[in-house]
Amino acid sequence: MKDNPVTAAMQAYLRSHPHREGEVEEAFAKFDPDAEDSEPVLSGGMPAAPDEEGYGQREALTGSEQLSIGRAARDEAMRRVDAAADPAWKERCWAAIRELCERGEAFTADDIWIEVGETPGEPRALGPLMRRAVDQGMVVRAGERQSKLAHRHARPLAVWRPL
Repeated sequence: MKDNPVTAAMQAYLRSHPHREGEVEEAFAKFDPDAEDSEPVLSGGMPAAPDEEGYGQREALTGSEQLSIGRAARDEAMRRVDAAADPAWKERCWAAIRELCERGEAFTADDIWIEVGETPGEPRALGPLMRRAVDQGMVVRAGERQSKLAHRHARPLAVWRPL
């Protein structure tokens, strides 16, 4: 299997659903991530879990199974972007997150960028750091607001409230 986000997500899904390995791999067998017109079949055709007799049923994935695959793809992408980010830049961002939390006021990624004064080649590298802050009980998502930075084109940003 080639190393790409879709197959990585499939592998993550299979780790938690080993009984589906043959069926899921069969559904992805025709997927070529390098072909422009090839897309994985994630609904309407991927087999479901085996029935009581152990025979595979030909049904689409349920919404929760789709969600599991989506979460696995997200987690794999976050792992990769975190691994590729410059450690010194991550430390500067982590210090800014801690400082913003100590102030006790809600903040967004814009505030972190302003504190740090630079963005990496991949701005999504901030995502794993914010996940870490959530996991450590430092912040909670408290809504959304538009970016204040012109080059961010007023896109919606999560608002983080320190705990």
